[in-house]
Amino acid sequence: MKKLKILGLKTDGKFNHLILRKNDDTLSNLEKLFFDAFGIDHCLTYNETWVDKKEELVKSKINLKTFIDKQNNFHNKKVRIHIVYGKDRIFVSFYTSLKNKEKFMNFLRDISIWKKSKKFKI
Repeated sequence: MKKLKILGLKTDGKFNHLILRKNDDTLSNLEKLFFDAFGIDHCLTYNETWVDKKEELVKSKINLKTFIDKQNNFHNKKVRIHIVYGKDRIFVSFYTSLKNKEKFMNFLRDISIWKKSKKFKI
């Protein structure tokens, strides 16, 4: 599995924002990250779930190429997550305690590559 490519990050106390490159590996890594840090399972891979006539659970997998300008929200006792899917990027915002944020950031460091920012003069 490829590492996450982080294009942007902002932390402001309990509010946190990530900008990531949009691809299937990103979804897999984010799903693993959310499970490891917050216990949220299978939140990104599937768009819809329903029960069919045979009373079996059916899941509709997300097609990232057509999943544009859409959003998902997830929460549990540890975190509230808001995800927006753009054309080429995924924007993740989440609110959690400082303790959980630290845990999340430690997991994030292990599975990500940080893109160097361009230098500019002020």
